[in-house]
Amino acid sequence: MGYVAANVVPASSASLGYVLISGGSVELATALAILSLFIGIPVIPLLISSYGSKVSVPVPVEPITTSLLEVLILPLVVGQLTRYAIAKRKGLSCVNKSMKPHFSLATMLSMLALVFVLVLNQATRVITNSLLAILILAYQSIVILALLGISLLVSKVLHIPYEDHQAIALISVTKNQSVAAVMAVSAIGPQSALAPALIPIIQPILVVAYLHAENSVKKLLQV
Repeated sequence: MGYVAANVVPASSASLGYVLISGGSVELATALAILSLFIGIPVIPLLISSYGSKVSVPVPVEPITTSLLEVLILPLVVGQLTRYAIAKRKGLSCVNKSMKPHFSLATMLSMLALVFVLVLNQATRVITNSLLAILILAYQSIVILALLGISLLVSKVLHIPYEDHQAIALISVTKNQSVAAVMAVSAIGPQSALAPALIPIIQPILVVAYLHAENSVKKLLQV
């Protein structure tokens, strides 16, 4: 159940940080993140509840919806309002040039902090269920690499510009695992938080490796 929750949650504010670092379209990424939020609030609880009924695990919808509102929407709204206020006061160039290096550092540090907290919380289960932990990391690596490969293929066929492609790809593959963990724990219990705790270990590594392939991606998407 935790693995399902980890893969159906929308993108996080850190996803926008990845897009900014990659030189992608932050405006498109923001629009996609907001769209996924509005779609996700009613759809995610239904998806998880439906999956729970198929595997005979009762899943309450209310705590899932509450966690989505508190952990996803509030930080995104605050972040975008802050960015808008700074851009209006000091200009968009200040955000893109002067503040971008700090955003990059903040994104990396926040992801490391998330990994530390989630793994620390599930340390005992990781040790006692080491094979399951390895399988979760392996399966998620395959999912992320497959999504990146499919997005590159679609962007190449449809002649989607590099900036728009990065926004679409990074919003698609980076999920808010803190929300997934909260949803899993509140709906099922601490035993379902193993996947959301482990996935942030591999997700930033693969995404950063993809960001380092920037020149290859640009060359591939050249029209």
